[in-house]
Amino acid sequence: MVPGRDRFESARGRLQYAAGRIGQCPEGDCPLWEPGGGALKGSCGVEQLDLTARPELVSWLLMLRKNLEEARTGRVPTATRRLFYRLVDGSRS
Repeated sequence: MVPGRDRFESARGRLQYAAGRIGQCPEGDCPLWEPGGGALKGSCGVEQLDLTARPELVSWLLMLRKNLEEARTGRVPTATRRLFYRLVDGSRS
């Protein structure tokens, strides 16, 4: 946990909050969540990043999270699928 953050702030979705939205942290359901193991408990993969005054990083991370969530559920958008196959085909040449 980042020093100075209270329990309420850590329960909110950090990326959502940095983007000006308030919502609960999905924890283990988020593809950016780092699962714990043994003596370590799970934690946010972006918790240690300074997101203040970096809206472009926040936007990029939100887009990355959305794409990872869609890939996990099999709902990959057609444009993403096309780009993937175009890149794969280009690497074979």
